[in-house]
Formats: sequence, structure tokens, C-alpha cells
Amino acid sequence: MSTILRRIHDPPSPIEINGEQEYEMEDILDSRISSCQFQYLIHWHGYDVSERTWKPIKNLLNTMEKVHEFHE
Repeated sequence: MSTILRRIHDPPSPIEINGEQEYEMEDILDSRISSCQFQYLIHWHGYDVSERTWKPIKNLLNTMEKVHEFHE
């Protein structure tokens, strides 16, 4: 039996946009309405699938192009 070794990389540091620390979004995977808010399931660039998070639209204002692409 062979063992597959995985490289473990540190996730990327946040980037600064308009004076605030933000993480780079790789993709929007899904959407839902929760607590009367529209939310998106985000896969973050450089992070494992276990780190995916639901974020409200108000937190994605710097990535509206990806939001529009998701809805197309």
C-alpha cells in the first residue's frame, strides 16, 4: 500500500483593500437566504474546502463581478 503525501501550505495572508484587510475569493459556490439575508457560499483562494464560509452580500461589495458571474 502506498501513502500519498500532501503538501501543507500556510494559507495566504489577507490583502489590503481601501485600508481594510480582506481575503481573496476564489469562487462563489452557492447562495441561500438565511435570517432574511441573501448569502453566498465562498471558497477562499489558497484555503481548504473546510474553510468555506457563508457571507452576506454586504460583505462582498468589492467582488460584485464574481456575484454577477455566479448569477449568470
